[in-house]
Amino acid sequence: MELDIMQNIQPISAFRNQAAKIVAQVRKTKTPVLITQRGRSVAVLVDAEAYQKQLDKLELLSAIIRGEEDIKAGRIHTHADVMKDLEQWLK
Repeated sequence: MELDIMQNIQPISAFRNQAAKIVAQVRKTKTPVLITQRGRSVAVLVDAEAYQKQLDKLELLSAIIRGEEDIKAGRIHTHADVMKDLEQWLK
């Protein structure tokens, strides 16, 4: 599912006056709201669960990138070496 935050824009004055309603809408629809001030984007209101999922995905992608960088830099261990170290550590 592709989201376009430009589809749901609210000026900060509307957010200030209808915060509870806008928050309820975000929670119900899981669709972010772009908050503007003087015609410029200043914040995005996102459902907390959706935000946590985004953070989890970002963390996973960062770990994958670090792993790929380690492989390119030669910072790798064979399965046999890891198992040997693990067996010694568990004694």
